[in-house]
Amino acid sequence: MATILTLILIILPLFGYSHQNPGMTVPAPGESIDTPSREVVVQHPVTVQIADPSPMTTPPSMSALKTRVVVVHNNMVPVPIECFQPPDSGTCSKDLARIYYDHETRTCKPFSYTGCGGNANRFQSIKNCYRICHPYR
Repeated sequence: MATILTLILIILPLFGYSHQNPGMTVPAPGESIDTPSREVVVQHPVTVQIADPSPMTTPPSMSALKTRVVVVHNNMVPVPIECFQPPDSGTCSKDLARIYYDHETRTCKPFSYTGCGGNANRFQSIKNCYRICHPYR
């Protein structure tokens, strides 16, 4: 892992990444900010992904493709897809207090569960809800 981190720290300046302004595009010498780009996303801790730009026509005189680095929050982790489901009370008749994760507000909220059916965005405690669904855990 240390080798990958070292490699990234060496590569990032080549892409115009500025540690003083993480996430900002800094043109390389002789390049314009308007040059078509590929995006390099740096995610916690050291994963670099290159996303191809949408199809575009490039003038024949343009020989290089500008690359831009975007830094994603350094302790953000993937959130399970279940956490994006709306609260679902189910189909039975009980009235059980449960917690669901509201991805829009990034908070865990109470709702009433009927005891059967529903979906996986249902927790018995706020602690478990945040442990599973919050992106900054």
